[in-house]
Amino acid sequence: MSAASPPASPVLSLPPEITAEIFVFSLPASPELRGLAGLSSPSLFLQLCRLWRDIALGTPALWSSINVDLEKSNDARRKRQLREYAPFVEAIVLHVSRWQHLDIGVPRASFPDITAPMPLLLSAAVDWRDDPDTSQQTTSVAPPVPIFQSAPNLRTVSLDFEYNPYTRPLPWSQITTLTAQCYPVDAIHILDQTTALETCALIVYSDGYPVPAGHRVPPLTQLRSFSLEWGEGCPDPDGRPQLFDALTLPVLDSLVVTEYFLGPDPIAALARVRPRGYPRKMHILDAWMSPEVYEQAFPDVEVKVRVESLKIYYSGGGVG
Repeated sequence: MSAASPPASPVLSLPPEITAEIFVFSLPASPELRGLAGLSSPSLFLQLCRLWRDIALGTPALWSSINVDLEKSNDARRKRQLREYAPFVEAIVLHVSRWQHLDIGVPRASFPDITAPMPLLLSAAVDWRDDPDTSQQTTSVAPPVPIFQSAPNLRTVSLDFEYNPYTRPLPWSQITTLTAQCYPVDAIHILDQTTALETCALIVYSDGYPVPAGHRVPPLTQLRSFSLEWGEGCPDPDGRPQLFDALTLPVLDSLVVTEYFLGPDPIAALARVRPRGYPRKMHILDAWMSPEVYEQAFPDVEVKVRVESLKIYYSGGGVG
């Protein structure tokens, strides 16, 4: 008599649809993003047996929220990560039609341009990082390569400092929620096109390029929550970007703004941005004017003022 084969594990005899449900419930729930590796990654199920691999690859819900993220570490480690993650990136790109939430944290040259339809994509975070093989090279200006143009339901976008809105344009007119770190002229370029914005938070850094004099962004008629903060360092009043001056926000409810953007007459600047009435809530950051001045100017507005020791000298005589 031949030796009996060892019995299969009972879990392997479950119907595939039950196994798929177990896989989905064992991972972070969407829209929380899942990495390409680790215990919270659906790739874990690809490594155990052929049956589970087939079930995992055939379960769209496992691959709907993906975080593609390479650590900002030394070049050798980054190159090793690129080699290790390349097969996973190639695999998930085949299933872009299933994506709902995406967080990209890779060198720009390491993530493929995607033109396939993404009908389910709702949110995307773009964190381009310098490729260690190309960051020191001088390259010619490339023609724009639009991204997410086939994602009709994309509404929420987060952009990091290294994103270039000119070379990687987004379908701006459909975006309703935007978070971005950018230069002043880039912010103007984006705001000129994001006519459907409802919520926007910008952290702006100086690059020495002025906003075009007299430029006006088309009124953002749906924007209700707006945050405009200075990125870092001591701002130069003579080089103050005319960013806030270019805005008209007729239905704004909540405003957070670094006082530097308001110029030497912050009260007048705030009065201009919303022609009829004022936001219900205003939070002024790094202020040189006292809270009492704002409270007296806007008695019906909930005003918070954060006074800092940062000094800004205006040629017109104002001192912060």
